Amino acid sequence: MGSAQNSSHAVHSRRVSSVGGYDNSSVSSRPTIILSIGCLSGVVFGGIHCLNWNVLFQDHIMWRVASLVIVSAPVSTLLLWGYGFWVGSLDNASGILAVIRELAFLVPLASFFIYIVARIVLIALILTSFQSLPPGTYDTVAWSNFIPHL
Repeated sequence: MGSAQNSSHAVHSRRVSSVGGYDNSSVSSRPTIILSIGCLSGVVFGGIHCLNWNVLFQDHIMWRVASLVIVSAPVSTLLLWGYGFWVGSLDNASGILAVIRELAFLVPLASFFIYIVARIVLIALILTSFQSLPPGTYDTVAWSNFIPHL
């Protein structure tokens, strides 16, 4: 028996079209979409931690600063990244515009590292807050009083 050989045209004509953005037309927009989703999730994460704004505990000022950094770093990253692409698309980008273009790509990188440091600060604050729990934390709850039973 002989083996059947398919031409490359026949193989491509029988493929099912992919759903999920694997075609060549969407390759250039994929990093922008990934960056936008990442920045949006970072803002939501920081917003959730900003809900703890009025709770007074040890080092609540550091909590507020770290939460604001976590909200603002992704926003600045997205805005400066977009601005860098806009300035980069200008044909006569020379002099001060060239410097601004380079800064618009370097500042988001610095913002990323500041974001990571703020996340580490929040983790450290959470772990150190376990040292000074209120006394009611250790009270035993009589669960049988709260659960309906026969």
